[in-house]
Amino acid sequence: MGLSWIKNFKEELTLDKCSPKTKKPQLIIRPQWRIHPFALFLYRLITAAYPLYWCIASIHKINNPKWLIFLTHQSYAILTIYFTLAFVNLAVSMVLGRRKSEQNIEAVTLEAIPSCSPDPEAVDETPPRKLGTESYPPALYFTTCIQWVLHNISCVLAFYVTVAFWCFVHVPAMYVNRFHINMHGINIALVLVELFVTAAPIHLAHFVYVFTYHLMYVLFTAIYWCAGGTNLKGKPYIYRSLNYGEKPGRTVGYLALGICVALPFLQFLVWILYLLRRHIYLKCYRKGGDVPQC
Repeated sequence: MGLSWIKNFKEELTLDKCSPKTKKPQLIIRPQWRIHPFALFLYRLITAAYPLYWCIASIHKINNPKWLIFLTHQSYAILTIYFTLAFVNLAVSMVLGRRKSEQNIEAVTLEAIPSCSPDPEAVDETPPRKLGTESYPPALYFTTCIQWVLHNISCVLAFYVTVAFWCFVHVPAMYVNRFHINMHGINIALVLVELFVTAAPIHLAHFVYVFTYHLMYVLFTAIYWCAGGTNLKGKPYIYRSLNYGEKPGRTVGYLALGICVALPFLQFLVWILYLLRRHIYLKCYRKGGDVPQC
């Protein structure tokens, strides 16, 4: 990529990049590569069904409302919602796009019928319609913007909870089950594949949504502790690293490390992966050109 990432970094430092509204919503649904529509539909179906299954299985296994207090489960739920919404948006856009194409074909067919004009020299000055021209369904704009925001949040959180689990939660004597592997390993694989398949851009400024969500979670953990909440084992904390009562100094240190160091670094990492995808795409398809951005 050379020094191009530095140029892109400067362009990211604008207020316009913070907006969840996209000027090109079709990029959020499109793949970056030339993939057959059926293959894309199948990919979306699988990536929506897989995390949904494990999310439901995890809820059923724990069978406790406290399932929601853990950041791992919340991040996996966000990942599940993202993939489900991506599948629904793609399916709806394909249906609406097909209807639009049929309407265009019908309109062109009607225009091709000779008129009953008495003047044989009359020339129809109506500009010809373009068949197959892609038009984005306006009804999907709102849900597409939500999908875009969830994409950024789910990518960063997947890396965050995985690193946090293996560094601060897991101990050598701890039994690693299939749920641990799926929510702290396979989730990374899903995110990496998605980052290199979708055409959705990643903006550094969208870190504001990751920061806001994590700050809300930190406030929740503090309020939960003050209210006497416990984890599944009856301990007065959600995670050992968030033990406000016995080790408040260490807890604040972990929180500061996560908010001020880990999350910004992971947002930067996800952005670099996005730039790498663009770089590969330009090398393969558009040498000397550029990739459309939101």
